[in-house]
Amino acid sequence: MVSRSNLPALTLGLVVVLVAFPADAAQKDLSLTETFSGPDGKTLLVDGADLDIRVRSADVDHIEADILLHIRGTGDEKASKWIENHTPVFTDGDDELRIDVTPGGKPGFLGLGWASSRARIAFLVPGGIVPDVTTTSGGIRVRGDFRNAHPLRLRTSSGNMEMVGAARSIDIRTADGDAQIDVFRPLEHLFARSSTGEVRLVGGSREAHVDTASGNIWLENLSGNTEVITATGKITLSWDRMDPGT
Repeated sequence: MVSRSNLPALTLGLVVVLVAFPADAAQKDLSLTETFSGPDGKTLLVDGADLDIRVRSADVDHIEADILLHIRGTGDEKASKWIENHTPVFTDGDDELRIDVTPGGKPGFLGLGWASSRARIAFLVPGGIVPDVTTTSGGIRVRGDFRNAHPLRLRTSSGNMEMVGAARSIDIRTADGDAQIDVFRPLEHLFARSSTGEVRLVGGSREAHVDTASGNIWLENLSGNTEVITATGKITLSWDRMDPGT
């Protein structure tokens, strides 16, 4: 039998971390849908800054843009300003629909204190549209068969990008964001440039040019000439065949 007096004394410490929101902390949301004409060959030119960008092709005859902005945990005035700065500006023409986002403030906590936020634009477009998407830190996700995209352009600084579908050719440029390209029809040409971000292609390309500083490169199902330039990145290449004339 163990006497209670012989048991070591235990001290339990409970640390509670409290995040104090401002007394006037507000939540602001913006949800709206814009519709534009989508003739064959029209360019969807997006400068999305830190917004996440989603593009999906479908059997439709117009371009539909769904904007979702959400912020909470800061003052009402700052939250309203954040919504204003992140609201995209649309400039529509016969051959091009341009979308610009120019947010102000600082990264991290957005220069607003302990705030949380979400910002996204999702596009539903005809397959004849040509996407050309750029972000700074926003992620890019593209889905569908873009038969006129020669090339389909995706650019980001630190956001990750993903493309699943088909295009005639793809041009991707990233600093430290990773790029995953999965095509169900081999590309005519792939161009990819990266600093530290990884680039992976599944589904093949007839020609490919990739250069990177230290990012790893995986290219699968190739069928022609491939040029890869790297300083310290790991390179993995595989060919299914060599097409005639390559």
